[in-house]
Amino acid sequence: MERTAKFVLSYTGRMSDEHQIDFYDISEALHGFQRYLALTTNLVVNNEIITHSTALKNARIYALPPEEGSWKILAPIVVACTAAYHVGTADKDTPIGNLAHSIYAYVIQESLGINPDFDKDLGQQIKDERAKNPNFPELTQSKIDSLIEKCHNSLQKIHRPIIASETAKQAEILFDDGSGEIKTTGSFDRKTYDYMAYDKEDSHETIVIGRITSYNVNTFKGRIYIPKEKRPIPFMLADNARRSDIIDLVTSSLSASALDIVTSNDLRCFVYKTKSRTDRLKFLVMTNVTVVP
Repeated sequence: MERTAKFVLSYTGRMSDEHQIDFYDISEALHGFQRYLALTTNLVVNNEIITHSTALKNARIYALPPEEGSWKILAPIVVACTAAYHVGTADKDTPIGNLAHSIYAYVIQESLGINPDFDKDLGQQIKDERAKNPNFPELTQSKIDSLIEKCHNSLQKIHRPIIASETAKQAEILFDDGSGEIKTTGSFDRKTYDYMAYDKEDSHETIVIGRITSYNVNTFKGRIYIPKEKRPIPFMLADNARRSDIIDLVTSSLSASALDIVTSNDLRCFVYKTKSRTDRLKFLVMTNVTVVP
């Protein structure tokens, strides 16, 4: 037995409204679309991070002929029921269907700079599932952050018809879990491209105050919630900051955050900031970390 979820990549505006789009640009965009679906599906189905779309297991992604009505292509994902859990479900109230959509959407939203709240949205859904089913995969924020990093170039390619040939003005990815309810997973336009493609690195070091919400010991990357920004910001420890004393401070702050301890876990971080073209904070490189007195 198999389950099917459907994704639609739809372009609107300019020539795409007349059912035409630049061939090369759309081929690049579809390559990015397929890779994003494959990498995300493998995490959803197998709880594993892969780097090549051909490594996808327990699921197949198909392509149906483009449909009229601007320019759009339908990509059904067929999942074997022997998989850890299923992307698609026939019951719209099944939390797994909602959770799957949330994961696909979260990857896009984080990549495009929307920055949803992991703990209040996706993280809470995962906790609810694990409370009902102890065997449910533990999808951590650090694992999903790793997926976002690997999907970056693929999602940037989806912008090609918008940016290169300008044969479309915007794009949207839609999700249908089989219940008949179509959900928006993410939208792309010139502003989202600018956010993804443009990095402005500060030449001087500054100080930020916050608490660690995720951290990967293998990559020295994570996220820090900065009250002034009202959202978690991705960071990486600089080479000279990968010392045991700093790592201890980072992991202690992470543990306190996980236990909802809001006192004595704020850190003073010396950082170099990376910003978008519109000065939205995107990334931090930490050179030193101390405890806030």
